[in-house]
Amino acid sequence: MEHVPPECFFPTGHKLNLITVPSCPDHNLRKSKDDEYVRSIIAPALGNNAYDLAMSTTKVNRSFSHSSVLVAAVFQGVLVTKLKDGMETGGVTVDLDRWDNFFRHFANAIYWHDFKIQHHQSWEIVNPNLTVGDLYEANPYNEVNKKFLSLNFQQLPTPNPEIFQYSFFRYSNESYAYKFVFYEGFIVYALVKPTDATSYNTHKNEFGV
Repeated sequence: MEHVPPECFFPTGHKLNLITVPSCPDHNLRKSKDDEYVRSIIAPALGNNAYDLAMSTTKVNRSFSHSSVLVAAVFQGVLVTKLKDGMETGGVTVDLDRWDNFFRHFANAIYWHDFKIQHHQSWEIVNPNLTVGDLYEANPYNEVNKKFLSLNFQQLPTPNPEIFQYSFFRYSNESYAYKFVFYEGFIVYALVKPTDATSYNTHKNEFGV
């Protein structure tokens, strides 16, 4: 069984009744490095709850101490900068191919958990917590993010909402989206839109994106 989110996302004392889905051992082994990579970017991000600090000073630091490859992957293109309040922080360059691949698998797993069928459509991953270019440049995805905020997502129960929670929005059988929230602050959307031209022309404005 595969945990969704992976166990490495959960601090000590928050691993009760985790969501699990069927998975082959080879798949679990192959994706474990991607699990740590994505967790090591999300957990220390600004805007999360107190559990991100707990994760950053324990599990994330241990992962860094055990793997120079992980350190190199996470801190590629790191840029130390000061926020408007004078606080110093760092920005890293995210490997979007690796990131999106992780969340496509993640969305497939959650979909199986919810509907008990395999998902065969392609997910588009939208990342409102990531910026494009300089920290203070206008984010070209801000308008897309506003559209998602206007959708009436249905909140679904999770055993550890302070670590992970998610909701679902369905416009039609061909158009739907998930909203994933980690540590009550980091949001990722997974969106399915119609792939054939006829359906797309009919539904292209349903999400407004």
